Amino acid sequence: MIRRIAAVFALCLGFAAPLPATAADQPIRIMPLGSSTTDGNTAPDTDGGYRPDLWQLLVGAGWSVDFVGPNRDADQKIGDPDHAGFGGTRIDYFDDKVDAWMATYQPDIILMHVGANDVLQDYDLPNAPARLGALIDHILTARPSVAIYVASIGPITANANDPAQVDAFNAAANTVVQTRADAGKNVHFVDNRAAFRPSDGAADHMHLTHSGYSKLASRWFGALTGNTMKRYEAEIATLANCRVLSPKSASNDAKVGYIDATDAYVEFTVNAPFAGDYTIFVRAGNGSGQPSTHLLSVNGGASQPVTYASRGWDVWNVVAVHIGLNGGRNLIRLTHGTLYAELDFIELAVPSGTRHAPGASWIARDISEKLTYAARTTAGQLTLSRQTAAGRGPWLDTQVPLQSGVTPAGTPAVAQDATGRLAVLTRTTDNRLYLAREQSPGVDRWQTSVLAGTAAGDPALLLTNSGDLAYAVRTTDGGLAYGDTDGSVENVPVSAAGDPALALDGTGVTHLFVRTTDNHLFQASRDNTGWHGTTGTATIAADPAPFLNYLGNLAYFATQPDGKLLLGLQGPADWTTTVITPKTDLGTIEQVTAVGTPAVAQDVSGKLVYVARTTDGRLIHGWQDSPGATAWHATMLPTQTDQAPVTSVVVQGDPVAALDSAGLLTYFARSGQRIFHGWQNTPGLGPWHSTLIGTGIA
Repeated sequence: MIRRIAAVFALCLGFAAPLPATAADQPIRIMPLGSSTTDGNTAPDTDGGYRPDLWQLLVGAGWSVDFVGPNRDADQKIGDPDHAGFGGTRIDYFDDKVDAWMATYQPDIILMHVGANDVLQDYDLPNAPARLGALIDHILTARPSVAIYVASIGPITANANDPAQVDAFNAAANTVVQTRADAGKNVHFVDNRAAFRPSDGAADHMHLTHSGYSKLASRWFGALTGNTMKRYEAEIATLANCRVLSPKSASNDAKVGYIDATDAYVEFTVNAPFAGDYTIFVRAGNGSGQPSTHLLSVNGGASQPVTYASRGWDVWNVVAVHIGLNGGRNLIRLTHGTLYAELDFIELAVPSGTRHAPGASWIARDISEKLTYAARTTAGQLTLSRQTAAGRGPWLDTQVPLQSGVTPAGTPAVAQDATGRLAVLTRTTDNRLYLAREQSPGVDRWQTSVLAGTAAGDPALLLTNSGDLAYAVRTTDGGLAYGDTDGSVENVPVSAAGDPALALDGTGVTHLFVRTTDNHLFQASRDNTGWHGTTGTATIAADPAPFLNYLGNLAYFATQPDGKLLLGLQGPADWTTTVITPKTDLGTIEQVTAVGTPAVAQDVSGKLVYVARTTDGRLIHGWQDSPGATAWHATMLPTQTDQAPVTSVVVQGDPVAALDSAGLLTYFARSGQRIFHGWQNTPGLGPWHSTLIGTGIA
């Protein structure tokens, strides 16, 4: 069913309500930088190329954006006409200008599309990648905080050797970008080549058509928001009492018009990877002189209007619609509403990464799928550190801003919200909850707020299946609070002694786990009527750690008073539990005593794994014999780093574990005022490598 249609939507999995604004809450400044593809006025009536569609996509996803640059399109009908696109220019054109542009326009994001004219002019092509690298470095020197997205060029077929030269430049450009990303720079390569058909190239064999520009807008949007955009063309949908038209302004040169009668409709078959909330974007034209509507329904449910401004039949509205979809096949139907409108396509925004991580961790993935941890420092600050390359790193540190009078306490939680922005939630020294959230994904500008209620322990943070960023925390009166970051709070009926954990099961239901005051495990699930919980009979000595296994069932680990590990598995009707003795069967055979909260994850083969702290400050690593097996193996992890300088390590904090962007199982645990970080040599296999990262960790 349709959940909401409004002027502003969050993207991907659900609506995320805006936070109270802070002084830093200003529009995100985006500089489209490049030659004629950026300028856009290369085909009749393009009026901005990709930029009008991109602006509408971002605004529809809830972004507050300001396109900036020294050029301006007076005839552009939709969106922000400012940019830094200049037709006919090579890479070297920009190098002596970016200092002044960075100072004047102060962009947060640069969308760079350069190199096409270097190919067309056959200008010193062997050194074109070096010029690109120098331009990127020049920009980063002038404005170190900017995020740069570098797009591939093409299609270009004006000369016989153009395709090969384009391919060579794109491959080299990818290397240029990746080298800087590996060094910790906020630089990204956007490979657009697979998105275009031959007909998306203009008749001059150098530029894009209207169709190509619309696809380029979607590719930029996907890169900025961490989504894969799935396009469904209206002309190949199921049509009733309407017909296909063939204007050159439409995607793939076709649209559907004459959706005028009450029985007229366009019905799209849309496949969703999982059940949940999504955003679709409807591209339609309206030249009737007044706003018009279509009625949109999903899977035969109730319909609601989608409204299009009157800008002309071939000047495209891109309207965001927030809907709920089943996993697999869905039918989305648009019928006649008021006045008249013509349909070009719909696009489904599908999140590219796994956003629904268990909600008790100080480690998450950012929008680029890079591991990121949040920590409190001995100086009373919050730091966020991102892994810029798989394995060792390096790691890029960011200081999370604190409002006046806010001092963090305990261990923060970090998660992605529905728009791909990282959010950090921490308890303060005066027992409040403080939330900091990126203003846009990957950009070092933050929205901050103090949430309602009290906090007596470390919070859990989770992106729910409805797209809300939810939290759970012990309160100062001995209760447990569950709330959304938009301000709603409710009490969970349990007396909690430990800190809670949140997780989604395979059907998208939110589950809560917490140790009670009599040291048992309370587990509850939440539906529209509230919480439904049970308390187990086994005694646990520390907080539980949940995880979703390869079958889509929840699992949890918890340490018992005797130092053994309790494993719980969600079944069709009830939970089953098994006690695992932390005993190695590889290397030196020894039985150890676990303490604290273990880390639990799943390796690339689907096997559950754990990492647990022992009473003597070491780490034991256990794994299933095969996915779902009852037999377990274990080994002790190294007690010293193998990366220079080699250092002996004693672990004092509970570990967390996750797969990094290369599929390597990694672990993190506090040792002194640093983080002991280890990773597999290859996915699913040892030997293990380790190093110490971070400084001044509290």
